[in-house]
Amino acid sequence: MKKCYENCSNCTMKIDRLLECGHLKKSVNCSDDIKSIQCSKHLPCNRILGCGHKCQKMCYEKCQCKVMITKTLQECGHTSKIECQINPERKVICLKKCTRTMSCGHKCKYRCGNECDPKKCKELIVKEGKLACGHNKMLVYCCDADKDFDVSSQ
Repeated sequence: MKKCYENCSNCTMKIDRLLECGHLKKSVNCSDDIKSIQCSKHLPCNRILGCGHKCQKMCYEKCQCKVMITKTLQECGHTSKIECQINPERKVICLKKCTRTMSCGHKCKYRCGNECDPKKCKELIVKEGKLACGHNKMLVYCCDADKDFDVSSQ
């Protein structure tokens, strides 16, 4: 016979165990890992989490805070409503309007979490070139500025 604090290995003696949720589970194997025993009460958890919020899951589920709070995103400094449990240092995509200037010189019109790509810039610019109609200037998207629009030979 081992002492109660010693590892029982595969002991099959039935005992009552206090689960992590605080409920008593009757008649479980002595050697069963407490984390593998599921509570059969099916009651709300209501434990107070480290963040100060009350767990909203069931008592047998792993606690995670699902309360939506405003957090500052590290990459851009914008704020966003995200679950309390989510670390904003991990890749959280910012959905606010981008405030950066692209390498082409125009303001980015995409969302902050997207890459500012001047190859997608839709600002209209004036491009000069000899056109079939006789004009030598036309409006094109910035992203198309490097394309050849010289249609004088047509």
